[in-house]
Amino acid sequence: MLRLGAPPNVPTVPVDEPPSVRSVMHGILGGATLVAVLALVVVLIATGQVPWRLVALTLSLWGAYGFFDALTGGVVEPLGRFFQSQFAGGEMPAETRITIEQETALLERLLEADPPPTAHRAALAGIRLAEIYRTHQHAPAQADALIARLVARYPDAPELAHRQGAAGAIIPGALITIEQETAALERLVAADPPPSAHQVALAGIRLAEIYCTHEHAPEKADALIARLAARYPDAPELTATRHARPG
Repeated sequence: MLRLGAPPNVPTVPVDEPPSVRSVMHGILGGATLVAVLALVVVLIATGQVPWRLVALTLSLWGAYGFFDALTGGVVEPLGRFFQSQFAGGEMPAETRITIEQETALLERLLEADPPPTAHRAALAGIRLAEIYRTHQHAPAQADALIARLVARYPDAPELAHRQGAAGAIIPGALITIEQETAALERLVAADPPPSAHQVALAGIRLAEIYCTHEHAPEKADALIARLAARYPDAPELTATRHARPG
């Protein structure tokens, strides 16, 4: 047994990471530059003349030090991190991470793109966006309406197979019915506080379509569009719908 405070009698393995190539080259070039500077000073004091060859060597070593530092810091190491993340995985660097707000905006732009993305990409983006609405923005009605709208647009997308949860929320499982979609859209349109005008307009247009085609209630659909148009007079989606639907 070892005495308290005694050094270990078994060689230990250092747990620190080995020095990087950049650190090793810094040490070599920095040490060589320092030796050249000392030799330059000694020769200058001893002879009283400037040893131009040593001056040139010192400047060359100093230039090599700066060039190698810029090359490794600006090109080699970023490329190494990139290829490591691509082939071996790993956490993104702190300066490249996006916030939840940026991710939300990116996903919303993807779903609103013209031409639209493939059904697979739109479904995955919509599922992630609905998760953000539900968990970060605490807007389950907005999440349900988004999934309902995507199911109506891509009815054959296997990623959008859903079932009705115990609390009425749409979660992965089995296909939703038209009644569930209607309820989700109505919750979104009546949400307080309401989501963006664009999302309410899209939900209202789909809900009006359901009223007309499934419930055979065109007056109800027209009243819904008129109510949303009065609430959001600058929404271009509702302007086009009013022009397309007489009365």
